[in-house]
Amino acid sequence: SLAVGGTGVLFALISLLDLVPSIPPRAQSYAGPLVGGISGVMGGTTGIFAPLIAAYIHSLAVEKRVFVYWLTASFLLGGLTQVASYYRMGLYTPVLLLYAIIACIPALLGTRLGFWIQDRLSAALFRRAVLLLVLVSSANLLIRAVR
Repeated sequence: SLAVGGTGVLFALISLLDLVPSIPPRAQSYAGPLVGGISGVMGGTTGIFAPLIAAYIHSLAVEKRVFVYWLTASFLLGGLTQVASYYRMGLYTPVLLLYAIIACIPALLGTRLGFWIQDRLSAALFRRAVLLLVLVSSANLLIRAVR
C-alpha cells in the first residue's frame, strides 16, 4: 500500500503541476510493456493496478474517451488474470462467486452514470477530476499503510 499510494500521490502532484514529460512515439514501444510488467507485479502483490497505468496513459495525452477505454481495458485484463489466479488457488467459493456476480450490477450502472458525467465535462475538468481522484485514493492508501 505504501508503494502504490506513494506512486499515485507522486503522479497526481506532478500531473496537477503540469510537470509530466511527454513520451515520444518511439519510446512508447518500450515504455508500454515496461509499465504493463511493473503494473502486473504491483497488481499481483497488492491487487491494485491503477496508479502506474493511469499515469502512463495520462502521459500519452489521449482524448478522455480513449483514456477511459484503455484504463478500463487494462483493469479488465488485470481483473481476469486475478480471477483466474484466485480460482486456481481455490479461493473462490460458490457464495463468493455469486456475490462477485451480483456486485457487477451496480458497477455496470455506475459505469453508465460515469459516461453520462464524462460527456458533460470539458477535457480540462475531466483531467483534473481524474487527477484529484487518484490523489485522494492514493493518499488514503498511504494513510492506511502508516497506521
